[in-house]
Amino acid sequence: MVLGGDNTIMPDRDCYVISGTYTNSTIPTDLYYAGLDSTWDEDGDGVYGEADTAAGDEGDLAYDVLVGRIPVRTAAHADAYINKLIAYDIPPPYDLACKYVMSGIHLWDSYQTTDRPSDTMNDGHLAFRDDNHPTVSDAEMWCRRMFRDRVQAYGFQSTQIGCLFDSLTSWDTGLAGSYAASPTNLVTRFSEG
Repeated sequence: MVLGGDNTIMPDRDCYVISGTYTNSTIPTDLYYAGLDSTWDEDGDGVYGEADTAAGDEGDLAYDVLVGRIPVRTAAHADAYINKLIAYDIPPPYDLACKYVMSGIHLWDSYQTTDRPSDTMNDGHLAFRDDNHPTVSDAEMWCRRMFRDRVQAYGFQSTQIGCLFDSLTSWDTGLAGSYAASPTNLVTRFSEG
């Protein structure tokens, strides 16, 4: 379900919140429209969403339907919003020339010569098991897998794939990882377009 209009057009429900010593009865929410199985004001005092009243809990604070809101005030705003949404939702053509940059440094593990992954990569960079690629960081492994399994698998093409990991970069000379995966080098490569 989608609510059309900001809170001046389609009011939100101000609900009661208590957390520790904090108390407030004017917290706006659209959850009121999604919770269909209570009145949210069992005791009739005009304070919505109270817990543990004499009449019972008011609203279970769980959604029964999914609710979104298009926060607009005029027909022109609504038109512009819908047109942007449609433009965003239309997938780009698969022949669109794209450049990708993947970057990261190891988070918790690096794989050495004997325990490197053996996946097949088709991104134009050294294989995980190549002799010139003695260490594979977890960031490199998971980013390259994500690119293979999510970007390439859905048909997106690329004219250039840049890797800037601590264990492999597109600008290495000789051994993988010889070009530093530093903030300065990342900015330099992004600045190339």
